[in-house]
Amino acid sequence: MKTKAIEVISKNNAVFTEKEVGELKDTDILVNLSYSTISSGTEKFLLTGNYFPIRMGYSSSGIVEWVGKDVTSVKVGDRVVTRSGTYTKHLIRNEETVIKVPDNLPLDVASMSVIAGFPLAGVRKVKAQIGESGLVVGLGILGIFTVQFMRMSGIYPLI
Repeated sequence: MKTKAIEVISKNNAVFTEKEVGELKDTDILVNLSYSTISSGTEKFLLTGNYFPIRMGYSSSGIVEWVGKDVTSVKVGDRVVTRSGTYTKHLIRNEETVIKVPDNLPLDVASMSVIAGFPLAGVRKVKAQIGESGLVVGLGILGIFTVQFMRMSGIYPLI
C-alpha cells in the first residue's frame, strides 16, 4: 500500500511524495491521518538539519483503518491521536503510541494534545503558585500553550 507523504530530502528541500506504508504486523495499527500539528521550530530544525531523508511531524490524529490480531486497545473505526506521527496520509504505529480520542473532542483539537504536553509539563515542573509572576519568551505554538497554561494556573503578572 502506498501513501502520500511530505519528506525532507536535502537541506531546505521538502517534497510531496508517495511512499510505501510498510508491512503490517500482528502488533500494528494502521491510522488514516486527518490532522497533524505543525511546529515551525521543529520543522525549521528538520529542514535545515543534516539527517536526510526524514519525514516531519509528530502530533497527529485520525481514524484506525486496520489492527493486528494482537492489538487490544483500539479497533477499526476508533478515533486516535498518535504521539509520533508524520505528515503522511497513512501511518503504522503500535499500541503504545496511540490514544483513543473521546467522541466529543474534534480530531483537529486532539491532534494538538501531544505537543501541548511539552509546555504543560514545564508549567507543572516549576510549581508556580497563584499570584506568582511568569515570563514566556517566544510565542510560537509552544509559547502560546505555555501562556494559556500559566494563565489557568493563576500566574500573574504574566509577561
